[in-house]
Amino acid sequence: MIVVQVLVMALPIALVWTLISDQFTLSSLALGYLIGVAFAWGLREQARYIKPARLPLQIVEATIYLLLLMFDILRSGIDVARRVLSRDMRLNPAIIAVPVQRDHQVMAAFSALAITITPGQLVVDFDDNQTMYVHCLDVEMSAASLDSDQTDRIQRFERIGGQ
Repeated sequence: MIVVQVLVMALPIALVWTLISDQFTLSSLALGYLIGVAFAWGLREQARYIKPARLPLQIVEATIYLLLLMFDILRSGIDVARRVLSRDMRLNPAIIAVPVQRDHQVMAAFSALAITITPGQLVVDFDDNQTMYVHCLDVEMSAASLDSDQTDRIQRFERIGGQ
């Protein structure tokens, strides 16, 4: 049963891969499917939360998460580029402690990945999977949103995971 779930979970990942890579070919879809199988196999212990009746909602949640993540990457990229191109750069760097909020290594890893691929922020350390330490270019801007963004991410991960 888990193998079937892994193979089914790989399909939306393959489609997202094809869209992101902008290569609408059979080989790109196949590569995306292989990536999806590897990704889904790594999360196979979470497969018990996936129920066929809820799978469409989980796919919608995952798609919304990916779209929000792409928007955050674009918005942060523009902000970092604007800072780099200005004369004074307006940098106020610091390291902020952000609670992971769940004792779940996979959620913590995905959350750290989401933070790290967003320009201007980088997860530099974990403290017993309870706290992430995030280096940011502007402490005032980041401190205002990191905790609430983490809460939103964890809630979305739980909905994607069917919890």
